[in-house]
Amino acid sequence: MPATKPIEALDPRPGFAPADPPVAVVDIGSNTVRLVVYDGYRRAPVPMFNESAACGLGGELATTGEIGADAAERALRAIARFGRLARGMGVVEPSFIATAAVREAANGTDFLREVARRCGESVEVLSGEDEARLSALGVVSGMPRADGIVGDLGGGSLELVDIRRGRIVNQATLPLGILRYGDRRGPHRKAMLGEIRSELASIRWLKGGEGRTFYPVGGAWRAVARLHMARADHPLHIIDGYRVPARDMRNLADLVGRLSPRSLEQIAGVSRRRRDSLPVACDMMGAVLRAAGSKTVAFSAQGLREGYLYAGLDAKRRRDDPVLVAAMALAARETRFGPIGEALFDWIDPLFQGRRKGRRRLRLIACHLADIGWREHPDYRAVQTMNRIQRFPFMGLKHDERAFLGYAAFVRYGGDAGAPEAQPLHRLMSERLRHRAEVIGEAVRLAFRVSGGAPGVLGRSALIVDKDLLSLRLPDNGSSPFDDSVARQFETLAATAGMRAGRIAG
Repeated sequence: MPATKPIEALDPRPGFAPADPPVAVVDIGSNTVRLVVYDGYRRAPVPMFNESAACGLGGELATTGEIGADAAERALRAIARFGRLARGMGVVEPSFIATAAVREAANGTDFLREVARRCGESVEVLSGEDEARLSALGVVSGMPRADGIVGDLGGGSLELVDIRRGRIVNQATLPLGILRYGDRRGPHRKAMLGEIRSELASIRWLKGGEGRTFYPVGGAWRAVARLHMARADHPLHIIDGYRVPARDMRNLADLVGRLSPRSLEQIAGVSRRRRDSLPVACDMMGAVLRAAGSKTVAFSAQGLREGYLYAGLDAKRRRDDPVLVAAMALAARETRFGPIGEALFDWIDPLFQGRRKGRRRLRLIACHLADIGWREHPDYRAVQTMNRIQRFPFMGLKHDERAFLGYAAFVRYGGDAGAPEAQPLHRLMSERLRHRAEVIGEAVRLAFRVSGGAPGVLGRSALIVDKDLLSLRLPDNGSSPFDDSVARQFETLAATAGMRAGRIAG
């Protein structure tokens, strides 16, 4: 396993590697065995295939200390199938990793021998320290400046890691997995909560999370996020980047922890497989939030598997911005006349002089995504591109940032701000952020009116800002002559930006 290295400052404009062959990780967990195939060994890998099998390897650990025979058989069948599938998809050498159940079971070594005999696969058994570290690196891979406590709740253990601006400071593994408790509602709940609190109290550094962010990882806690989204009628059902105040999650955890089995059956937004373990997951969440004193909860879809890949990257590739890398790669596949994102960014930049650097990053990403919707039918282009961008599996984007990028594309393709399709995005953004997206969308729309998307033509024109006066210079070689469509879009941009429309010269 590659050594952990500190996460350094982000490179605002990284390059990206050419297409790599797919890579795969088979995660042999205490509850499930999961195969994820990614589109390459890169800074921002996109999942191409994701399937799990509920095997319950850790189901009998608490009572027998061993992996049960039926669970082992289910896992062996899944491992054999996943290995064949991955190789059939072009993966040269899938990685097989195992966590708490295999690590702790008295017959774990026997199970591994059987994996080698029947499946022909070699499995890397992660130590508790490795499991905690890689879970934290998974979060950091999507949120490079994450600062707070990472918690990865699995079937057999709970990993806790203190990260400060992307650097691992402390870590611990506790025997608090979902499968260790089973159904601990009713009269057993009090004893379970006492055990959880006692284990958490043994982690002295956990109090250092006070006032900071808690980053939950793992399927059980993703189910808690889905439940919160459903109750809040949140318009974007994407786990990654979903942020809520910690007090709201504590209140939800307390409520669900007390629900009866009949009440649990009425819960919407959570799969039946996760519903039974929901009370224990919520009690764990509430206990950790109280012990750490967290202020905010930020869910991450990246965890152990993504951390495993990220750990093998060199320091330079780790510094790349994952969203920008993904946007550049998407644009390289989809843009018509070659990369235009950088040229667009420079062209519209006069409108935004003096704005914050963080917003410059979002503008650059929006510019790289500005031409990915051209294949869509013109009548649906705005909505389709908006939906594609806001739902794309970017790593670590906050939900208001997803809405911003999607809405900017919607406006760029002529979408009406009052259209019903745009209203859910409005709910996710502040008025200021929404207005900025509209200015970017109208500016990019004008850029394409002027250039048709050809970078060489765009580079011969310019926006000129003088206080509140906006002017446009067209190419002097006649490659983009003046016409009414350019004039109308120029006036729309000026009005949207709150400026006076000046001269159009060329």
